[in-house]
Amino acid sequence: MVNEKSSFSLYTENDVFELAMFSSVGGREEQQDCSGYELDSTGGLVVVCDGMGGHAGGKLASNYAVSRMLELFKARDMTSPLSEVLLNSAESIDAHISSMTSEDGTRMNAGSTIVCAAIDKTDLYWLSVGDSRIYLSRSSEFVQITTDHNYQTRLDMELANGIISQEHYNNELPKADALISFLGIGGLSVIDSNDVPFCLQKDDKIILATDGLYKIISDEQIRSLTDNFTNISDALRALELKVRRIASQKNIGRDNMTAAIIKIRQELK
Repeated sequence: MVNEKSSFSLYTENDVFELAMFSSVGGREEQQDCSGYELDSTGGLVVVCDGMGGHAGGKLASNYAVSRMLELFKARDMTSPLSEVLLNSAESIDAHISSMTSEDGTRMNAGSTIVCAAIDKTDLYWLSVGDSRIYLSRSSEFVQITTDHNYQTRLDMELANGIISQEHYNNELPKADALISFLGIGGLSVIDSNDVPFCLQKDDKIILATDGLYKIISDEQIRSLTDNFTNISDALRALELKVRRIASQKNIGRDNMTAAIIKIRQELK
């Protein structure tokens, strides 16, 4: 199922996990986030994307990325590792989006971030391109398991390794949010994924989100609200309310926001 509406919420489940999703257009005129899922009896795939590249391009890119990723997952060779399926799919989607043109034949320069969580029984595989995020919440632990593919990450690495000076770092900070990898860049040199499956436990929560969430509220606030609600749909509504309140208090313009929470129901042998 692909969700393209400007605002929506849903809840579904299977034998392995519960899934809640929420999306809001925020303060924008158009929803360029897109999300979707494909469930089966032993797991499934959840995808969240954030499009960019003008009104037409961003929406087309994110919608294509979600629908195509789900199609390829559903039609996958069951003997192929899930990590390989996700990587090959991302590269194929990147090539298509980078070649998208408008009606007059002009290259659209469209793009989209993507985060995917694929679950097979107790095994979690993930993939990320861009700056949307995946978090894992387990008991008292809360970690971001993806890396933001933006200029900030590159600057931090170069400063830590002595490649650039503090002065150069400070001068470049205004460009920190610029993405260094995204679907549509035309050759993915930076992809965040895992080859070895991560073993999930009962009550683990996996949070997928676009930057419309974490650029308004902190990771600690996300952790607190996620942990304070047993019902994951209630947790998403609380996150939206917190984002709305802080944006209003600080007079911050709101971007599109999409978030999904996966809660593992039981440990499968």
